[in-house]
Amino acid sequence: MAGYDIRIIGDPVLRQKARPVTDIDGALVRLVDDMFEVMYEAPGIGLAAPQVGVQKQLFVWDVGTGPLVIVNPELVESDGEWLFEEGCLSVPGLSWEIMRPKTIHVVGRDLGGNEISVEADELESRLLQHELDHLAGILLIERLDDDTRNAALKTIRDMQMGLTPDTGQAGPAAPTVSAAFAAVLFLAVAIGVLLELRIGIPGNSLKNSFAAPQHMAVYSPLHAPGSTYFCAAQYQSIINNQLINKSSINARKGERGNVANAK
Repeated sequence: MAGYDIRIIGDPVLRQKARPVTDIDGALVRLVDDMFEVMYEAPGIGLAAPQVGVQKQLFVWDVGTGPLVIVNPELVESDGEWLFEEGCLSVPGLSWEIMRPKTIHVVGRDLGGNEISVEADELESRLLQHELDHLAGILLIERLDDDTRNAALKTIRDMQMGLTPDTGQAGPAAPTVSAAFAAVLFLAVAIGVLLELRIGIPGNSLKNSFAAPQHMAVYSPLHAPGSTYFCAAQYQSIINNQLINKSSINARKGERGNVANAK
């Protein structure tokens, strides 16, 4: 198991700007493999280093076509607009409609130190922009208008205090903070299951609720996207492909461990 946990909103590390990577070495490769493991276990399809408490300019992602990583990424071009439901593994159980550029062009380096160029559209474009925000210390709630952001912050505060969102009613007292947080996550998943009946309906809007998160960094089997451009079947295809890709990451980690033991 990877020795990292996903940092949740309120953790100062998520508000700090990540530092450029100056040395691509074995330690960085191990970090990337661990990040893939954390991402797949979440499950999610994108994860930035600050989300596991590491202040380095890199992130990983997998939209079903294979595990990808970019180091010291830079946005060089964007075009169009695309309104889409977006969530975040660091803000679990919540999502909002956010407008972002539809297509983007990002450059950076791979783990071999080679220059790479990524041109992305719609869903993958949104992923890259979301992860770039993480590297700049920006959370998705900062992309909301004032009224929506204030409502979002209240909901998040209620969740952190163990209150039921929207009602402000306290639930049963929990002996520890971790137990309270687990209860909140259970509630989010339960509501997500009920919302499954609406998943995949064109034009479906689930914003400002424990809705089906639409951004690849927050997807889970119980929270599949539902919009004109994306449906539950497409999401399940991504998850199925991820299972194959996850095995390749685990195999690589196993090979590295065998080499280390042989020395």
